Amino acid sequence: MIHNSTLFLSSDENTIFDTSYRYKIPLPSIKKENKKGTIITKLENLDKFCRGIEMDENVFCKCIASKLSCSSGVNSPENYCFWKGDYPIQEILDSICFLIRSFLLCVQCDKPEIIISKKKQTLHQRCKACGHISPLQNNSKNDKIYQIFLKHVQTKI
Repeated sequence: MIHNSTLFLSSDENTIFDTSYRYKIPLPSIKKENKKGTIITKLENLDKFCRGIEMDENVFCKCIASKLSCSSGVNSPENYCFWKGDYPIQEILDSICFLIRSFLLCVQCDKPEIIISKKKQTLHQRCKACGHISPLQNNSKNDKIYQIFLKHVQTKI
């Protein structure tokens, strides 16, 4: 959920009216740049943003690239990730919101306090806030991202 310059980590639209809502972070800084004749779209405050959503920088970049159907990369020394192509900022933000809603929010309490783990070839989420454990749904809309998580998530439940 996006309001003004803030990303609310919730699927409930009413949270934007709650001035004391805890799970919010500044919007990512997204810029476009021409590198050797190719336009790239950059997210510049990568470490800060990924800390805010509690996600590995490389996995985050790959997930958004998967949603955009493009190649990507992470430049750790300069603290940015990029996607090859000229993408509207709103498309990047929509992809980030999809990722958060689909994988980073608890299905029971809607809090972003989850730990993703895998058992065999199934991803599960365990909520640190309410204790709920459930398998993550794999469907045609999130299959590529689901596969990225399967490759990068540690096995533990």
